[in-house]
Amino acid sequence: MTKKEEVKIGVAWYTKEQWEKLKKVAADFDSDTDETYDNWEKDMEKLIKEIKKSGHIPEKISVDIEELKKWCLQNNKPITSESRSEYVAFLLKEKYEK
Repeated sequence: MTKKEEVKIGVAWYTKEQWEKLKKVAADFDSDTDETYDNWEKDMEKLIKEIKKSGHIPEKISVDIEELKKWCLQNNKPITSESRSEYVAFLLKEKYEK
């Protein structure tokens, strides 16, 4: 069993350009939550601190929206926060299985 502090938690990370693309394709994008990329980035940095406090290791996983769209299509999933989380978990697993 892996120690709690050794567990990596994937965090979806977008460039400003990719974040703008995400806003256009996400079925559940809430413009009130993250009006700007800067607000989103600040919220994500807070999340990363929370993950660290919990004893886990956060790992930023760069997400390309075109690749996300392909993955969602192949897996018959809408582009939602749930599918984005699944995609990030998939990318993290792929990274460490190589």
